[in-house]
This record gives sequence, structure tokens and C-alpha cells, in this order.
Amino acid sequence: MTVVERDDLELYLEHAVRGDHPAAAGIALRLARALPQRVVLDGLVAAAQREAGLRWHRNTYTVADEHLVTTTSTAVIETLSNARTISGSGRYAVVACAEGDWHSLPARLFAEHLRLLGWDVSYLGATVPADHVASFLDRRRPDVLCISAALPLSYRGVAALADVARQRGVLSVAGGLAFGPHVDRARKLGADHGAASADDVHDLVESRGPVAATVAAPLLDAEAMTLDVTADEIADAAMAGLGQLFPALRSLDARQLRRTHEDLAYIARFAAAAVLVDDRTVWTDFVAWQVALLGVRGVPERAFHAGVDAVASQLEFDFPAAARILAGAGAPGAPHRG
Repeated sequence: MTVVERDDLELYLEHAVRGDHPAAAGIALRLARALPQRVVLDGLVAAAQREAGLRWHRNTYTVADEHLVTTTSTAVIETLSNARTISGSGRYAVVACAEGDWHSLPARLFAEHLRLLGWDVSYLGATVPADHVASFLDRRRPDVLCISAALPLSYRGVAALADVARQRGVLSVAGGLAFGPHVDRARKLGADHGAASADDVHDLVESRGPVAATVAAPLLDAEAMTLDVTADEIADAAMAGLGQLFPALRSLDARQLRRTHEDLAYIARFAAAAVLVDDRTVWTDFVAWQVALLGVRGVPERAFHAGVDAVASQLEFDFPAAARILAGAGAPGAPHRG
């Protein structure tokens, strides 16, 4: 056996979605006797998490189901970690999720991969405030601060962590689904490097020895930073505009109105994220993802585009770069009823 078989993955998911930690861990330990642990982590644990996310996106898993898979996989990672002995490399990393990023499992998997390479790792978990990381770096002097972000909504948090690392002369590397293959986005947010894997970080440090952090901070787009923190206010104004354009908005219940407001704020924040890294694919990827998400929940595509139009009308004067990101994305329709 050289890979995790699909049958094992499906059985693992059956146990994980029931929250059966011992049974799921049993599968992982059995596979770890025949495969390297990194293969088990990637081919079983990470693959199961991706599948759970896809099933939630397709509306076949609930949020509760996905969370059960996450908590089970977290326990399985701990079980695998306790079952191995790795000789140290003398390297030390701090791994933290950017503030606002609650998706901690990818960062935990990244930390485990570094440990498999012999690194000592301090894993700080989800949504870590920059000032708390700053005080931690003052006490401990790692070879590198690894910043994880699952969604572009956390770009401002990435920039804040990169900044505290720079001020202390600590190398910073950013990665995660928010960057995908576009590792250059990390540099645009102030990180010294982007990395797609623990191997990238290991090779970077090992091949160059002590690596100095970048001295100069990038000039982040002030409009985009402001839009990110005022997105809820933009959504308030956009809701009012939708109410005038679509009287049927008054028929939505409180939950539907909250969801609609949330979607409008996301539209504004993803536009801000695209401006921050000067990459419109941040926005177009979000559109494709959101339209598919709403579609399987019975919300027509034209409803999403109506929300885009409502937000765009609020950005034209104060946030022209974000307004240009949204330009041409709207279409006539109805408000979000999901």
C-alpha cells in the first residue's frame, strides 16, 4: 500500500461524522503501520476534512456534521503525534492562524508536518491577535513565524502578524487556502515569503541558513483596509437599498434578514481582500463558490447578483477600487432568501 484507499477514507468519515474518535483513530493507526505518517495526515485526515467541506458546500452535510469531523480529526492528529518519535533538527517554528481565521485544522496539520521534519513547533491555534503573538515572539525567538489563513477575509490579520514579526526581525511565511497557488499574495500582505507546504518552509530555512526578515513594510491599500473594518456598515446601507428596490424584502423572517446582511458584508469584504492583494481572482473565486453554495440551497444566482449591485452602489464614491472589482458583476434579481 502506498496511498490511502477510498474505502478507508469513507469509513473514516463515517466514524468522524458520528464523533467516534477511537474508531477513527484506529483506522489512522492501522494505516500508519503501513504508510508514512505524512501520507496518513494528507491522504486521510486532510482529505476527510476537504471532503467534509465539499459535502457542506453541496448541502449534504450540516455545519454540525462538518464540526464533528473537525473535532474527530483533531483528536486523531493528537493520537498519531503521541505514537511517533522524531529526532529533532534544531529548528523552531511558531504556527498561528491569522486573527479572524477560525479554521485551525489546516494550521495544525501544517505544524504536524513540520514536526515530522524534526522541527520543534509552538502551535498557537485559531484567530490569534497580533499583539499576543508579538509578546510571544518577544519571549521565544523562532526561526520562522508561519501564518495560516483559510479565507481571504483574514488578509488583514495576516498583514498584522507579518508586521509584528518584521518589527522583531523574525522571518514570516504565510500560506493556506486563502493563498492557494498564488504565494505572491503573501508578500503583498507583508510576509517575507509564501509557502504551499511545510517542505517549502523547511527547504527555505535549510538552504539559506539564518534568514533575515524583510526590513521595509509594504504599503497596504488604505481604502481596502477601511472597507474591511466597515463592511457591516456598508451592509446596513445596502440592505436599505435592497428594501427600496425589492419590497419583497419585508417578507423575510429575522433569520433570513440576518443571513442576507451577512452575505452583503461578505461581498464588501471579499472586494476589499481582492484590492489588498491586487488580484481580482480573489473576487471571482468567491463569486463562483457563493453562487454554487446558494444554488443548492434554492437561492437563484440573480439573487446574489442583486446583492452585489446593492453593495456596489455603496462603494462608488468612498471605495472606487473595490467598486471596480464589482463592476459588471451585478444582474437584476431578488434579495437573498436562503
